[in-house]
Amino acid sequence: MKYLLLLLLPAYLLIACSPPAPPRQFPYFRQTLNYDCAPSCLKMIYAYYGEEYPETELMRRLKTDSTGTTLQAMYDLSNQLGFTTMLVSVNMDFLTENIKLPCIVDWNGNHVVVVYKVDSTHIYVADPADTFHVYDKQAFMTSWLHSNSENKGIALVVYKL
Repeated sequence: MKYLLLLLLPAYLLIACSPPAPPRQFPYFRQTLNYDCAPSCLKMIYAYYGEEYPETELMRRLKTDSTGTTLQAMYDLSNQLGFTTMLVSVNMDFLTENIKLPCIVDWNGNHVVVVYKVDSTHIYVADPADTFHVYDKQAFMTSWLHSNSENKGIALVVYKL
């Protein structure tokens, strides 16, 4: 019996001392064309809430073409699918302190990305054209505000209750 305990002790210590599991990774989907960032961003947010939609279906329902997709179309489709949706123009403080994440933001005036996490110094972004990025607030504001003199950017908030 003593030997059995000695054999099991290393396995117990291995399990008990293992680092905690990482937090759930934010779902990421890369865009497949140079103009389908909007369907990819919505697909990420929908998957975050446990809902799966094929990108081709989203593109069809959003009427995505070679010029892209409008934020209004993204807003409308998300409402049709039963999500609570808000399209807002907000400053950086409001985005980081009051907006429910994840949300979609306008990026450089011709692209959209997902903000999925914010901490005191960084903004965490899933860019469907690229990968995950971590920006300091100033770098984030450069692309989000992109020449907006009012220091406000566009955010599409999409969530399930």
